[in-house]
Amino acid sequence: METDKTINYIKKSVRLSFSIYGAKDSLNISRDVIRILGFPKFVSIRIKDRNHFAVVPSDVKEQMSFSVPKNLFTTKSGQFRITSKGFVTTILARNNLDKNVTYIVKGTYSEKENVVFFNMENHRIVIDGKTVKENEK
Repeated sequence: METDKTINYIKKSVRLSFSIYGAKDSLNISRDVIRILGFPKFVSIRIKDRNHFAVVPSDVKEQMSFSVPKNLFTTKSGQFRITSKGFVTTILARNNLDKNVTYIVKGTYSEKENVVFFNMENHRIVIDGKTVKENEK
């Protein structure tokens, strides 16, 4: 639920993305993913197969769920970063991707299921903050 402290500007575009920082064994879920899912207290990451996974809202702690940071929308520097060597290593290895590279994966929202789906085949490689290769299918 949005509060008065929540960033209340109108966005011109929605970026449903999931960044994977292989070298840091971490990932970042974009604010827009949390916003479109209805500002849940927790989100769960569900792996479907080799290159598909989803971010699903949850009100309770469950397996592969993570608490949404309280400052995600109240400060400009708020971010949703998760450190998980197991998940990062697994998802990169399953897709034959370089562990020393940062990948940004675009998501697709399903209003019917209230879930954001991600396909690792739809990724961009980012080095030093610049896209060097897009792999969109």
